[in-house]
Amino acid sequence: MSDGNLTILVGNYCLVVHASVMALESTHFQDMWAQRPNQESGVAVIRFLKEEAADLVHLVNVLYHIDGHLSIKCPLPAAKIASLLYMSDKYGYKRLLSTISDIIRVCYPRKLGSWDSLSTTHTQIEVNRGVEFDLLPIRQIKRGLRRADGSTAALSPEDRVKICIGRAVLTDRAASDAWSWLSTSYVNPDCIAPTVCTRHKAVIQQALFSIPLSSPDSRIETLTAWKICWEAKLCAYCSTCAKYVHRVGRARTWENLPEIFGLGNWQMLKDQELQPREYDAPSIVYEK
Repeated sequence: MSDGNLTILVGNYCLVVHASVMALESTHFQDMWAQRPNQESGVAVIRFLKEEAADLVHLVNVLYHIDGHLSIKCPLPAAKIASLLYMSDKYGYKRLLSTISDIIRVCYPRKLGSWDSLSTTHTQIEVNRGVEFDLLPIRQIKRGLRRADGSTAALSPEDRVKICIGRAVLTDRAASDAWSWLSTSYVNPDCIAPTVCTRHKAVIQQALFSIPLSSPDSRIETLTAWKICWEAKLCAYCSTCAKYVHRVGRARTWENLPEIFGLGNWQMLKDQELQPREYDAPSIVYEK
């Protein structure tokens, strides 16, 4: 884009773009271009004072299709979704905002059935529109994530508390809800092969939780869907009971998932999505 007529400075980045591309669907960029000094020159240099460089880089890449065309069939990293959602909403890219909203609905569904249909599940949380933290292991949440430049990105103390408490609650739910059927101390009174079923439950436990749930390195399997292989050596009675307990436990955990992490309930999240967001006016200066 060396032939561009608009230079965007943000952080340590210098982006040379075309004003016509940036302003095509954004009245904000149209105004920036119209208010530039020395308009007869047909060029402008604009420095963004408060935006994150990553946000503008993601926006430019999408507008120029550098990373290909956006599609709900091609999931995006959480950090990129957050950047594009923020930039498209703040700067009035309505079509881009609609596309990103569709991608969010597909990749991060509200219903458990839609979650099960995903080819992958999400075990990451995103912070500051630029860093993704793996929920597992928990040590990473507490200590932060090492960036490529050697610095450390860390969650705020408040968010660390929320995540750690939420993880502890999910761990407890894993034992008391969806996975309660794996308890080897309980024998179904209708079981016709208690020794075999108990042994098979122990094998499943070992496969799922080779690291104890109490360990900070353990995986959270609360929402793992039922697998046919689990009933291979269970008697008919234990299999039926286990599937029912697992299904009800997963549904209960999903229903309470936002609240577990201090986000209210699903309806509150939906209501928040419908509320218009307010942003500070773009903080820019025109440079020579």
